[in-house]
Parts: sequence; structure tokens; C-alpha cells
Amino acid sequence: MTDTIVSQDDKQTGPKRANTQPGVSKANGAATKSEVATQLTTNDQRPSRTGAASTDQREPKNVVLRRLLARKAGATVTALMSATGWQAHSVRAALSGLRKEGVAIERRKNRKGETVYISVVSDEPR
Repeated sequence: MTDTIVSQDDKQTGPKRANTQPGVSKANGAATKSEVATQLTTNDQRPSRTGAASTDQREPKNVVLRRLLARKAGATVTALMSATGWQAHSVRAALSGLRKEGVAIERRKNRKGETVYISVVSDEPR
């Protein structure tokens, strides 16, 4: 039996990596899901809005709902959806929440046959 001398440099301490470039997987050079997620969160540079109010000064959506419902003509679900960016079921849930808070909301039909929601001032406390 012969003795072989192995130097410290010849020993492998772990598996060799084929590609050590960050953001690139080994197989085909494409980024992995976690690397893409990291890139999206760290490189998320949205253009700033110019002109109108900044995002910090926007009206809360429940205030927008109350304002639209307080109009003499009221508001349809479609109008509330476009004002808030919500889906129909979310608008109806918000209306239900306002009712639970004690806001009196009437449901009527307009001339087009659409359902219109109007908040009415009631003298009775709920």
C-alpha cells in the first residue's frame, strides 16, 4: 500500500458551484423565484405623482363612501366601485359596515332602474 500525501488545497470542503453570479440559477441562467422576489422588493422604484395630492394626502375610502352617499342623488354600486377601486362585494360589505356603525342608508331605484344608495339623516339614535 502506498501512502499519498494530500495537501490542504486539494481537499474539497463542500460542493462546487457552477455559477456564483447572484440572481442566476445554475441550470439555465434564469433567476430563481426567491431571487426575483428579492429583486422586485429592492428595485421597486415607482414614479412619483406630479400634479394632484400626494398619496399621503388622499381621502380615506370610507370618507369617500360617506361623501358619495350623502349626495342628494346618492350613489350606485358602480359609482362607489370606481371611486374606491373596490369590487362590488367589497362595496356592499362596506355599506353593511356603515349600517352597523349607525349610518342610515336607504336603497332606492333611479330612473334607469339602477339601485341607488343614499345616506339619510335620522333623528333616532340606533
